[in-house]
Amino acid sequence: PAERTEYPSQRAASTDFWLALLLFTSFRLLTLLLLRPGGFIRDWSDFDTYLGIASLSDYGLYPYLHFWLEWPPIVPWLMVGAYKLSLLLPAWEDSRFWFATILGTVFVLFEGGNFILLYRLARKLLPNPMQVSRVLWLYAGLFPPVYAMLGFFDGVALFFILLSLNLILQDKPRLSAATAALGFTVKLTPILMAGTAAKYLLHKYRTNRRKIFGAWLAYGLVFAGTALLLLLPFLLTHPEWLLTSAKATLGRSSWETLWAVREGYYGFGKVLGDRLNPAETAFAVHPASLPWGVISLAFAALYLALFFRPAKFSRPRPVIAFTGLTVALFLLYSKGYSPQFLVYVLPFIILLMPNLTGLGYALLLTLLNALEQPLYFVILPNEHWLLTAIVIARFALLIALSIEFAAQVGFGFQVSGFKFDVWGAKLRGALFAVVLLGALLAIPKGLKAYRETQLARSPHQDLIGFLKTQKETPPTPLLLTEQSLYRRLTPWLRNDYRLKLTGGDALYAGAPSVEQLTAGEGRVWLLASGAQGELVRQTMNARKTPLLAYQIKDVGTLEFYDFTGANNAPQPIARAENGVELLAKQLDVVTDTLRLTLYWQTTAPLKSDYTIFTQILGADGQFIAGHDGFPANGTRPTTSWTPGELIADAHRILLPAGWEKGEYTIIMGMYDSSGARLPFIGPNGTLFENDAILY
Repeated sequence: PAERTEYPSQRAASTDFWLALLLFTSFRLLTLLLLRPGGFIRDWSDFDTYLGIASLSDYGLYPYLHFWLEWPPIVPWLMVGAYKLSLLLPAWEDSRFWFATILGTVFVLFEGGNFILLYRLARKLLPNPMQVSRVLWLYAGLFPPVYAMLGFFDGVALFFILLSLNLILQDKPRLSAATAALGFTVKLTPILMAGTAAKYLLHKYRTNRRKIFGAWLAYGLVFAGTALLLLLPFLLTHPEWLLTSAKATLGRSSWETLWAVREGYYGFGKVLGDRLNPAETAFAVHPASLPWGVISLAFAALYLALFFRPAKFSRPRPVIAFTGLTVALFLLYSKGYSPQFLVYVLPFIILLMPNLTGLGYALLLTLLNALEQPLYFVILPNEHWLLTAIVIARFALLIALSIEFAAQVGFGFQVSGFKFDVWGAKLRGALFAVVLLGALLAIPKGLKAYRETQLARSPHQDLIGFLKTQKETPPTPLLLTEQSLYRRLTPWLRNDYRLKLTGGDALYAGAPSVEQLTAGEGRVWLLASGAQGELVRQTMNARKTPLLAYQIKDVGTLEFYDFTGANNAPQPIARAENGVELLAKQLDVVTDTLRLTLYWQTTAPLKSDYTIFTQILGADGQFIAGHDGFPANGTRPTTSWTPGELIADAHRILLPAGWEKGEYTIIMGMYDSSGARLPFIGPNGTLFENDAILY
């Protein structure tokens, strides 16, 4: 006989819930106190914005009495209350501490409420306590709700969505309407519960059309009445601020969605305008180019088609699934998306699919969130391809979720022999594989873009570029005397030089000395900087006089030694009689721009300000493109050059439209204020023709 499966008793399951709730709440409370959103990458939270809004009360300015915001009034006034309480306590070193702790604790309480409501929904939906427990620990282990709680108030809006859903399942539609209206005055998203309520009432009174319309009217009146009651103080005193806020909601631009990418916007969500001006109308960050009226009608038609499709709303699963479907369709339609918006759909994924499938959806959407913020917005803000890939993948996952939810509502899908139940798992698996594969394939390109971005931001970009022009095969040693500089240069030069950190013997017993590090070496570069720089430099100079020495601004001295006895040092590309030397050059081509970096020094002070010219010539010597300018984009005129100082001078040459690959000649040089070119001599001792140095 088959073994009998025994589930834990209801009392044991209830005990498990209270234990889970205690851990859930304490974890989030300690997270609020001891962690920060953004981690080491960047402190990323709207609490700074909330503090700025609330602190206007110091000047007698209050939300919706003296200025408008992009959110309804309830939470902004909650911010003011938290701020006023924080003023009663002595300030900590970080002035945000008490405000963020007080307001964040309120968010923790709502998070605890979400956990309780999720538990109540799971008990209605799932037959055995083990499945209910699984829903709880799956949700507790998800990262996005914690992330949202630490910096945003979407968890508060989610509370009213879940509470309203619970009340519908208890057959209390009017109380559900009041709850949804309260949520609507927190954030607009709880209004989505009106769709679930209307569908529930349509099913409940399906045999009596008059009762259907009566129930809809009652729901609408309770919703509108509750919202008006909560907004009444602002409507009676300064209604213009609420009107401007509504206009801002309708007039803001798209962001972080397929619509935004289509409109060519790759930034995050912002609302422009003067919040102290009730007549403000300039809210958009970028002009809209999509037919929003047509898009809205298309989504409305789709939703109505699903709304009037028969479903057994007498059971909890279709009601919960229809709510999840409503949220997913809203996220597909919405002009904008922010990573914290994920909290609105996650509870429905976990409730309806407390298994590997649901976890797969949740983790993939979480992965896309992490790629979006902070990877894209903080680390790679110029890599628009990355945001495009993210929003396309998220759009596809939300479409798949909409189909999953619709199937659980009870909407059958049978089109030309295609049956969702049969092929759904295969298509879902293919979608998961494509998203994961896309993320993996993006890693090399992302790392390359990260390296390029960080090099462009590096204060040592010019030094790195010059050292790359001096590399030899096999790589020569590069001695560094400052650990922080060693760390910053290693990623860029580890393949071109054998980097060694020296000077440690003066700090730590057993660390190798400079003599030990250079024993048996022939040609050596030394970059002397920091506290140990001069000591190491003196030690090296006592052994051998450097053949080359360059002063690196804000770093130290770069010297070249040859211990082989040959005394061969890298020679300048060109030198002039007045002491100017072109030491090296570097060429990069990016799409239609040529970046030519020239590295100069002078051995004597210069009395004239020279202009640098760079030109691209065709095979017949005809001028194609060029760039003339003072060195380093005008920041380092030649009269400011210090003898021995390394000067990096970058020139960007815009290539003409329609240029073709082929053989071109690049020339460069200097000319004075009269236009006379400075003559240069090559390494072989001959003058360059036309006083133009050949690349």
